[in-house]
Amino acid sequence: MLTSVLGITAAPAKRTPSRSWYWRAAARRLGAWISQQRVKAAKQVPERVEELSVLGMRWS
Repeated sequence: MLTSVLGITAAPAKRTPSRSWYWRAAARRLGAWISQQRVKAAKQVPERVEELSVLGMRWS
């Protein structure tokens, strides 16, 4: 009815609290991994550094 009569769509469902912990934990793990890549940048193979740079990695 919303779409056909009013021309609007329903709002997306909110994340349930039981799943929000998952996304916070994943973000922390990703942040830790990125931090470690920065720390180990001098020891990385140049190809690896270039691949991460192409993906938009900021090194400082």
